[in-house]
Amino acid sequence: MNIDVENSEEVDLDELLDKAFKTIQFYLKSKDYKTAEAILEQTIKVTDKHLFYQLLSLVKTKMNKYEEAETLYKKLCDDYNNPDDYNNYALFLNNNNRMQESLVYSSKAMELNPEKAVFYSNHALTLTRLNKHDEALEFINTALKMRSDEWYHHANKGCCLAEMSNYEEAEQCFRNAVKIEKCDKEINVDLFHCLAFQKKFKEAWTFYEERYFCYENLMKFMIANKLVKPDNLSENLEFVVFCEQGAGDNLMYLRFLEEFQQKYKNSYFFCPENFVSIMSDKIKWKPEIDKNTQFGISLLSLPFYLGAEKIPEPYKICEYKKPNNLKKKIGLIWAGNAAAPMDYQRSTFFTDFADNLDFEKHEIYSFQKDRRVRKYKNQTNVVDYSENFEKYKITDLSEELIDVKSTATMMSQMDLIMCIDSLPTHIAGSVGVPTVLFVSNKPDWRWGKFGDSSEWYSNIKIYRQVTDEKRTQSFKETIGFAVKDLGL
Repeated sequence: MNIDVENSEEVDLDELLDKAFKTIQFYLKSKDYKTAEAILEQTIKVTDKHLFYQLLSLVKTKMNKYEEAETLYKKLCDDYNNPDDYNNYALFLNNNNRMQESLVYSSKAMELNPEKAVFYSNHALTLTRLNKHDEALEFINTALKMRSDEWYHHANKGCCLAEMSNYEEAEQCFRNAVKIEKCDKEINVDLFHCLAFQKKFKEAWTFYEERYFCYENLMKFMIANKLVKPDNLSENLEFVVFCEQGAGDNLMYLRFLEEFQQKYKNSYFFCPENFVSIMSDKIKWKPEIDKNTQFGISLLSLPFYLGAEKIPEPYKICEYKKPNNLKKKIGLIWAGNAAAPMDYQRSTFFTDFADNLDFEKHEIYSFQKDRRVRKYKNQTNVVDYSENFEKYKITDLSEELIDVKSTATMMSQMDLIMCIDSLPTHIAGSVGVPTVLFVSNKPDWRWGKFGDSSEWYSNIKIYRQVTDEKRTQSFKETIGFAVKDLGL
């Protein structure tokens, strides 16, 4: 959209701006941020209206144009001294892991307008991320006193309480949130996580189904393949079961597929390439989705349809027999998929393992497929988790790890796997090789928050980062403790 004032004999600018705003709204709802940005860039050439600058800053944030977005946020705060601008900038800083700065701007928003509940709630979000939970709860409770009819504050309180491991109270907060009209569908997923941490799996699966309405990649997949999630499954219905999210998630849920297909015989599994070699004769699968297939569900929905209360044994890739090695063979994985949203929280440095292990006493093998340096979204620094790898006496298996089957075969020759939470963890769990898993103080729901075991894999022993009021234990310290504990 190009607003050309000079060539118009008579222009109603207000009318043009109203049309521009409606057009921008359309593209924002369609998540076509590029077009929305182009219209906004043209619009601010003919008006200094506050709203359009606000929208442009938010659009540039959505487009990951962080430097341009921050310039706009600062300009808005300086030019207008508006509490909403301070609040938006605080959220931007929070998402960029600049917590202390975020608190400054959210405090300014509350100072300028102490009657707006969302400002207190957003301030609490940052305090929660800083592990200042008691202080966060004070601000959230203030927000709830102002507007208990808004789902956002109930959800934020649930998130804070869940981080404090007060899952029963958190559960009630999430339930309060989802009862309120127009509650974000993602809060149902938060409720799923809360229930899963409490091992209330049968009820949890129901809320997890709401991701079909809020997980963007899942929705795009359904649309691209012209698939519809059936309202009800029947034994005669023909439909496809497809993979969703990470390969580790899918391998973990593969355990439900055989039982599911016994019940729904007209279903077939759309098998990803790296899973083809591990497909059993009991599973009906295809390498592509048939063009005439109308209905589909995610592999991660199978426990919901099966009404699973307990977690069955893992999908077996191969049988593990303890090898008779002269030296203990130990396989290492220290970093996950860089594209995973929380990879920075679960990955650690190779040297955290290397500095704790005796490379003369044991044979050490690397199952780390990707050793490239990585740069995370919202962060400027580059991270090299494999730094100094070449300086150690370690066998690199990366060229031999072609797919899940080949990785499983190599793992079956190990005495022990030591890893962080990633696909190889699930492969090791499915092989049955003794495995030590290191998780952060904010673990994924499948590993629970307490204890050294998980119902998903009986052969995995979990070591957790210890957190107290002063600090969180480093992965290196956690690994060091495990090495001593295991007598390595």
